[in-house]
Amino acid sequence: MATNNSQADVIFALDIGTRTVMGLICQIQNEKLMVLAHHVAVHKDRAMRDGQIHNIPKVAEVVKEVKVALEKKIGRKLTKVAIAAAGRALRTVKGRGYRNFKDIPLLTKEHIQELEVQALLNCKKEIEEKFPQEPLYCVGYSVLNNKINGYNIDFLEGQKGGEAEIEIIATFLPNIVVDSLFEVLKRVDLSIQSLTLEPIAAIEMAIPQKLRMLNLALVDIGAGTSDIAISKGGVVIGYGMVQKAGDKITELLAEKYLIDFATAESLKITLCNKKKASIIDILGIKREISYEEFLEVIKPGVEEITEEIVAEIIALNGKAPSAVFCVGGGSQIETIRQKLAEKLNLPLERVAIRYRENLENVKINSRKLKGPEIITPLGIAAVADKNSFHNFIKVKVNDEEIAIFNPKRVNVAQCLFTAGIKVEEILKGIRQEDFIYFIMGEKVVIPGSKGYPGQIYLNGKQTSLEHEVTEGDSIQVVMPQNPPKVKMSLQDILKPYNYYVNLNGVKKSLIKKIKVNGKNVQPGYILQNNDKIEIEYINSLKELIDHSLDDLDIYVDNKKITEDIEFFNPQKNILNIPQNITFSKISVDENKGEHTQGFSVIANGESIFLDKEKPLVVDVFDKLNFDITQPKGMLRIKKNGLEAGFADRVKPGDSLEFYWE
Repeated sequence: MATNNSQADVIFALDIGTRTVMGLICQIQNEKLMVLAHHVAVHKDRAMRDGQIHNIPKVAEVVKEVKVALEKKIGRKLTKVAIAAAGRALRTVKGRGYRNFKDIPLLTKEHIQELEVQALLNCKKEIEEKFPQEPLYCVGYSVLNNKINGYNIDFLEGQKGGEAEIEIIATFLPNIVVDSLFEVLKRVDLSIQSLTLEPIAAIEMAIPQKLRMLNLALVDIGAGTSDIAISKGGVVIGYGMVQKAGDKITELLAEKYLIDFATAESLKITLCNKKKASIIDILGIKREISYEEFLEVIKPGVEEITEEIVAEIIALNGKAPSAVFCVGGGSQIETIRQKLAEKLNLPLERVAIRYRENLENVKINSRKLKGPEIITPLGIAAVADKNSFHNFIKVKVNDEEIAIFNPKRVNVAQCLFTAGIKVEEILKGIRQEDFIYFIMGEKVVIPGSKGYPGQIYLNGKQTSLEHEVTEGDSIQVVMPQNPPKVKMSLQDILKPYNYYVNLNGVKKSLIKKIKVNGKNVQPGYILQNNDKIEIEYINSLKELIDHSLDDLDIYVDNKKITEDIEFFNPQKNILNIPQNITFSKISVDENKGEHTQGFSVIANGESIFLDKEKPLVVDVFDKLNFDITQPKGMLRIKKNGLEAGFADRVKPGDSLEFYWE
């Protein structure tokens, strides 16, 4: 074959298994998947266990061996590879999103998105409860069914509002799985052309789309794990994994016959193919082993493996499926197939092994590739061809690079979930808690305000959660800003509780004292949540004027009053608050035996009574307690807001100010 440095027309599919690494060189010809070359290498040590890479350098050595061998066969350099992540690390949970949209005329994409996010949050909560110590990230989800008012429906968008529900299946994966695969490929100078999940690859080849209307189970029995996928109604409804497979059988043989693991593995393969074998144990004793003896020795392992596989199938499907397809090297032990049929109560012919002969649109040049272990590598190649884009893409979220599976279409919401961003906070925003206080026994609630909503930018432009994301995109998230905390003083809330009267032309408040939580405070006091406020009022003329009423002439709203009056009843309900009160003092001239009247003015906020005829500003100053022993500037005088002097006349109701400037 001529050397060609281009890899555009071939697919290098690599299945890194627990026992072996299989590489295929495939090409699409006339809509058929052609296998041009293959190479299989065995791990020299147990560098992989249960499908997980434990020794990166040793796994890289085996992968390099496969790569070099295939490059020699096809005469070109391989730079890209299609691979699959192990099913052992796959975690899937189902979640529901529900909301009553009875007041919504028609459901929109935004309403459906809200339901999907709610379902994802429920999945995330469940996965965190199940695996609290393992960092898991959502790598994708698919909708299983939609309901409106309890009835199944294909599409919610455009439906009339009501009780809407969405059920999804979400897939989670630890970052260690992808990181270890990346490191192995990096060491052998390979970049990823396509990355999928092993059960997805297996079902892609074993159960084509046209069969997925049927309720079928795929069981891929490898060396370390048994991967499971369930189809029904045209979709894959669940993935599962059991950490028991072919290695369990190998370990039983090693223990029974006192041989090392590699010898036991070789014995297992020989007995399955030739029905008899001989071995020499660690003591140097040679033994002949029949197939019947082999089946008896492995019986406990077969029982254990099939028991767990059946339990996982029932957990995913709710019942036994209509049929089971088995792939993977471990499925060649015939008693496994028999036990699966027995435990699922299915006829034996409904538990079938998928061989190359059963596959459509596949052509393999080599006769050596014939067992069920070929299914998953072929599926890896098929997935790589089916999706022209990568099954695994890298994007940046807030400048941090993340990797995310891309089985169909990746949107902004999936990237944010993978990056650990709390999507629900972006959608709902941050709301300040209600501010509550009690005044005169009445509860007052000030609803908490909503802060500025969060914003999402894709490559510098504002976007939405459902917007599609492609390789190399950059997402920036500005989280919602906290709303300003409620801050108010007593002065801000006293207006409805403050009452005034005009006293000799001066507006005077009837509030005498304010207590908060039993302590006296000033009107500038800043309220705290759940404060209890009590107000004590001036409740009578005598209390207001602060003088005996006997020697005063008092007019209330132009009517002369001779007796004291109350403004409030004992329960603080308003009884009678006048608008205008004027009073003047009656003085007695002892020489003439006559009564002379005076009047009051306000000076620096105090009421000053003047009984002198034609009083001046200086007379007010004389009665005011104003310290002039320590001057602090120039003495300034204002009367009713205008500049005044000591010799100016004053009249009833005047307001004067004396101050240093």
